[in-house]
Amino acid sequence: MKFLLQIFAAAVLFVAVSDASPAYNFKRMTNAERMKRGLAPAPPVFKRVLPGRAYEATRTVKRNNRPSPSPSAPLHTQHVGTLELKDNNGRSFGFIRNSPDGPDGVTGLSQNPATHLVQRANFNDTVSALAVVFNTFPGNQSPFDITAVNATFDGPATLGGVGNATLGPDSPGVVTFNQTAPTNPGAAIIEGVPGESAIWTLDSRTGQIVANWVNADGSKPRTFLGLDTKNNRIFLTGNITLYNHGTHRLARRDNDGAGVEVPNDPLTEVGFFFAPTTLTPSPRPSPRPSPRPQALSSRDFIF
Repeated sequence: MKFLLQIFAAAVLFVAVSDASPAYNFKRMTNAERMKRGLAPAPPVFKRVLPGRAYEATRTVKRNNRPSPSPSAPLHTQHVGTLELKDNNGRSFGFIRNSPDGPDGVTGLSQNPATHLVQRANFNDTVSALAVVFNTFPGNQSPFDITAVNATFDGPATLGGVGNATLGPDSPGVVTFNQTAPTNPGAAIIEGVPGESAIWTLDSRTGQIVANWVNADGSKPRTFLGLDTKNNRIFLTGNITLYNHGTHRLARRDNDGAGVEVPNDPLTEVGFFFAPTTLTPSPRPSPRPSPRPQALSSRDFIF
């Protein structure tokens, strides 16, 4: 009985103390008080607003465990300039011309109005040089397009070979250099497409631009450029000598009603050499609409 009375008295005392002590009435000792009692300093308390101080959120940095992104692909180099024709001795025949009839000749040759024969002319003739643009990529020797940027002719602005002849070292066949619809690099000539555009590569050491024709069967012959100085026309061929010794049939009929076979006008082997120029953006407010699929318009630049 005495034991039960002691338990009851202890319970009453506990309730009384609990009622007298408000909840959470715990006073944290300062580090100085703790050190007086031989205790270690208290650990820091974060995100606690001290009297007289505004709360400042602790800045956290989220750790990114993802791998570092790979280096971006090398940027291409854009080349803007003109194409000069030179023979194997370095003699210049002029630049690809910017004619309303097309870019199939050079500025350095013009027609004599008296004889109607094409002759050597000075570089101050009335036909200006055609400005072109193309892109190259570091370590990438894939053929590219050459695009006219100040064309006065209508139609496609990409330049290439036009025709479907099979070129090769044993063939006198030729295709004409002129404007043509864009094609994919390395694509063979296909039915319904008049030519190939992405056939050019640049020798960065010499500045020479080389043609790389692809035959219908996928073969890739070594391709030469030949200039017909009589008619001011440029051709791509696999053998200039065979072409010069060949003939072609004229539409004119002889007495028997057959076509007339005449010798080919000889070609002089030449190369395209890139001459860089500086273009200034045109102040014209509204460029001329162009059906060409290229990003650059001939109205975007002045020379």
